[in-house]
Amino acid sequence: MALGRHGELAARTGMPLSVAILDLDHFKRVNDTCGHAAGDAALAAFAGVLRRNTRRMNLSARFGGEEFVTVLLDGDIAGAVRFAERVVAETRALRLASGPLTASAGVATYEEGMGSHEVLVATADRALYAAKGDGRDRVAVAERFPAPAGTGPGGAGAPAAAPVLEMGGSESVLVIDDDVRNIFAITSVLERHRMEVSYAEDGKRGIEPLREARPDVVLMDDM
Repeated sequence: MALGRHGELAARTGMPLSVAILDLDHFKRVNDTCGHAAGDAALAAFAGVLRRNTRRMNLSARFGGEEFVTVLLDGDIAGAVRFAERVVAETRALRLASGPLTASAGVATYEEGMGSHEVLVATADRALYAAKGDGRDRVAVAERFPAPAGTGPGGAGAPAAAPVLEMGGSESVLVIDDDVRNIFAITSVLERHRMEVSYAEDGKRGIEPLREARPDVVLMDDM
């Protein structure tokens, strides 16, 4: 795996390793309103932006659907942010027949304690969701990786502070998203916070669990 090779090189040389995950905003609307040919043209234009901004020692690749990942070797968090901001700005400046196109990005840098590069990618992915939730067409930086157990407030031996998910006291959530990866990611987070989660891949399929489970909160995809 390319990320693994970059990670091994970073480990041997001591160079920082960062990841930027970028996603086209409202891309489904392009396909739905202008057709798949327009969607393909938008993807090609965005890939061109990535190619122009990716140094030879780094790697950019399509991650799935309208999502792309860039691995930045010898790239600290500041450099990763500059890269992502250039890509987001150049995407905003594109002139396509289908209309305006914007992108959101999440960036993260490998930290001691992450354990694997998959955790690095997942951390950048969480930052991407923060960028989406904050209005899209922007870059979000991942918060520092959580301290391992035993390094929380109170010094060595004290348990790390547990994350808090404020859901207004809600206990049941219905997740509706046409991407099963999103469903899995959201469900895993909510279940860790002892939420009762039901899910569906589209609105029609969501009607039945909505009637049966009567959830306190409904999370629907609008990307």
